[in-house]
Amino acid sequence: MVDIIKLKYNSLCEMPLAFIVLAHDDWNHLKKLVQVLSANESDTVIVHIDKRARQIDCERINDLLSNKNVFLCKRQSCHWGDFSLVSATLNGIQTLIHTGREFQYTSLVSGHDYPTQSIDNLKQYLLQNQGKEFIESYEMSKENWTVDGLYENRYRYYFTKFSIVKSKHKLTMIAAKLNSLFKINRSIPYGLKAYSGSQWWTITKKAVYLLNRRANEKSITRFFETTLIPDEMFFQTLINNSELADKVVRNNLRYISWNKMGRPRWLTNESFDDLRNPMHFFARKIASDNNKGLVKRLDDIMGYR
Repeated sequence: MVDIIKLKYNSLCEMPLAFIVLAHDDWNHLKKLVQVLSANESDTVIVHIDKRARQIDCERINDLLSNKNVFLCKRQSCHWGDFSLVSATLNGIQTLIHTGREFQYTSLVSGHDYPTQSIDNLKQYLLQNQGKEFIESYEMSKENWTVDGLYENRYRYYFTKFSIVKSKHKLTMIAAKLNSLFKINRSIPYGLKAYSGSQWWTITKKAVYLLNRRANEKSITRFFETTLIPDEMFFQTLINNSELADKVVRNNLRYISWNKMGRPRWLTNESFDDLRNPMHFFARKIASDNNKGLVKRLDDIMGYR
């Protein structure tokens, strides 16, 4: 039976993948992205559209949903630095599981991402590295991967659930000073070690189910609801404090060009040579109206139309 299962996934067409896409605008690019990700009917695409998004292009969204392997998940109002981004991702995970469709790996991507290699190349790479978890992870007590600002205190301090406090720098700094004044120094429930890294990942089915299960533990979700930028800690912490820890590869298979403020730059055709790396399968951020032909060039080398 084991040999039969292995043979089943030696065929790229029969190694189903899943993609969770977090989108909030640029419906032209989203449509193009989803079309590429859903080209193989064995793959599954879950789309989350920010509840705060304005002027949604319903026609394009309906076009996407006409594909039987594309699903829209429960919408969440998303705010920077807030647990709502974790909730949106968990909504995508729950929808994926409820579809009952088979998948071996799941990639969390932004609506402004785009593949830098064909999906078949991604499948081939994952076949060769089956069982590995591609999620950027740094133990926060030992390594700081950020450019500036709060780091360990993102979880050690108590931040209110109100998203405005986290999205406004001045309010965040006031909250931090109050925490310092009152000597707040929290620990994660169950004695978990804190890990942090880029929000985007490619992880196994086993990891997806682990995250879904642990997200039902209220002590964990309540704790992370009052942290700062939990979308860069929640998934890393849970995976690295599990039986999957020794499978973690800190490369998340993505090309991101960071500016001096620690924010991702918008990519254009000028970035083409940089993102064409064998270890990069996605790139962000890309806009439909200002990429100077980057998407077309990627389409050409991957054979997409």
